[in-house]
Parts: sequence; structure tokens; C-alpha cells
Amino acid sequence: MLIKWIVCNVPLHKRRQFSIAQEHWRSLQNIDGFLGQIGGWDINTPTKACIIAFWKDHSSYKLFMKNKHDEIIEGNDQMNEYDSTKVEIFENNLKVMNFNISEVIQKATFLNVEKGTCTKEWQNDFEKSQNSLCDTKMNENKDMLGWMFSNNQRSYLIASLWNNIEVDHTYTKQSLTKVNEQLTIRKNSRQMKENLVQLDRSWLVSCNI
Repeated sequence: MLIKWIVCNVPLHKRRQFSIAQEHWRSLQNIDGFLGQIGGWDINTPTKACIIAFWKDHSSYKLFMKNKHDEIIEGNDQMNEYDSTKVEIFENNLKVMNFNISEVIQKATFLNVEKGTCTKEWQNDFEKSQNSLCDTKMNENKDMLGWMFSNNQRSYLIASLWNNIEVDHTYTKQSLTKVNEQLTIRKNSRQMKENLVQLDRSWLVSCNI
């Protein structure tokens, strides 16, 4: 499975038009290989729009980018509604917990994404610690609907979907503290940074195929 993580910097006065344009991505639902997409506004930085999309594999995503992507974005005029955007692709899924995408994105109200890098010599230890932490937290938190740990070389993405922001915020504070304690002592490693996103139901795109 391929994960696409998108962050757009949107001026406050353009948030409404950006959101309207984002609703036009519903045409994704009939594209072969598309699994689902959800997004919303970063709670701590209201000018950041965050979207996460799931694809079956790289081949289906590449075909979409070649044949349909530009048609959709030109049709909704969304490029005029943000100042900058960053897109990252993660294909190596190290662990997935309770992640029936079509069900989870329908239920979730909050998305938490933690992102960072780790030096090559510490990758195995870092991955083991995250897998262990996931097993513990999934058992402790019934409000966590799904959890995914993925990477692209030494760049890591940890995504979790929730239906309770208070539980989510408590968990991520503990999680980030533990992870960053490990990364701080490792030369050339970057601390994990968090995006806590209140999901907008109008941006939800489920797979119809």
C-alpha cells in the first residue's frame, strides 16, 4: 500500500475556498487502485491543511498521476487557494493495526501524524521501539481506531486515527516524549514532529470500487 501525505499552507482568508475545492476530489472514488482519502485543518496551525490518501500500490498511483491528477486540480482551481504545498510518499509499511481503511476513515474525527528521520545505524532499534509502543497503546486505547507505521528510506511516518481528541493528545504527548528522548542522543537524527488534524467530513473520499 502507498500512503500520500500532503500539507498545504493556506492563507486564512482562503480557507473557505480551499475547502470547497477539496470537495472536488470526490472523483477519486472511482479510480482503480484508490483506497481512501481524508483530511482537515491542523489544530495547532490553522493555516495548514493536511490530507492523507491511501493507494493500493505504486503502479495505480502512478497511472492516476499521469492520467487524472492534473484534470482534477485544474477543474477545481485549487492551486490558486494555497501559498505552498509539500507532498511525501511512503510505500514501505512496517506495521498496520486495525486499518480497514474504508471503515476507519468513516468513523474517525481526528488524525495524528508524526514524522521524522533516523540515522541508518539506529533504524532497527527505532522500528522495534515503535512496533512495541503500538502494541501497548492499541490495547490501552479503545478510542484509537487504527495505526500505521511507514517509511521511505530513513524518513518515517506514524499515522493514527481517533474518535476522541483528549485521549489522542495524551497518547501522542507520551509517545513523542519517548521517541524524541531516543532520537535526541542520536547524531544526525531529527525529532518527530506532530500534526494533529481535526478531520473535515466534506473532504472524505471513500473507495467505490
